[in-house]
Amino acid sequence: MKIAVIITFLLAGSLMFFSSCKTTQKALTQEEVQALPKVLEYSRTGCRGKCPAFDFTVYQDGWAVFNGKRYTKHEGEATTQLSKEEFAQLQANCQKANLWDLQPAYGMNVMDIPTTTIHFYEKDRDKKVAWRMRAPKGLPTLSNEICQILYNRGWLETVKKEKEMSMPVGAIHNEIIVQFNEKVNTDKWCAQYERFGLTKKKALSTLTPLYLFQFDTGKMSPDRMLEMIKRDKKVTSAEFNKRMETRSR
Repeated sequence: MKIAVIITFLLAGSLMFFSSCKTTQKALTQEEVQALPKVLEYSRTGCRGKCPAFDFTVYQDGWAVFNGKRYTKHEGEATTQLSKEEFAQLQANCQKANLWDLQPAYGMNVMDIPTTTIHFYEKDRDKKVAWRMRAPKGLPTLSNEICQILYNRGWLETVKKEKEMSMPVGAIHNEIIVQFNEKVNTDKWCAQYERFGLTKKKALSTLTPLYLFQFDTGKMSPDRMLEMIKRDKKVTSAEFNKRMETRSR
């Protein structure tokens, strides 16, 4: 009887041990993570404003280290492990971006725009690409997915809605009329504000460089967007677009 009880106890202990082995994963230290083979390095530099500057490195099996330098919600280093789904999707997006066919740099002559760099490792080869403004479609897509991972972990600050501001009567919050002091390529000009969703809506004059632009107020508050555009060296004036007043007869 005693032997049966002992065997039952040992069997239960063994089951608990193997079960715990299946569900518990060993957490690695930052030093252990950084000793693993690299899969991806992603970084952004700062600007004259409050652009977040950070490095994010992904290693084998989805282990990753984030290093917040300036204007990030988390400053300093932090370690995490991506889920299998996140890691698989990240690798798939790296493949879709066709990094091997891209140039090493895009738009690097543009001033005061953060430099984004992606360095991808695959077996015995690697590819590094940096850009400041307009870049092949796959790069912004990959960049957005990486930043979403960082937002989800609370390492980057999401854009918060500003308190209600005093807007001109009839102002359209997401539309700005801009007059340039010279003829410009509006597509290239918009590209430097791409992260705020700025796009040209239409030209307002055939005689002067006057255009109507729209942007995403979820990415930048109206007052800050207007102030940013006013500071642009190519801009003579900028103001919110306004709704036409209708008068009753």
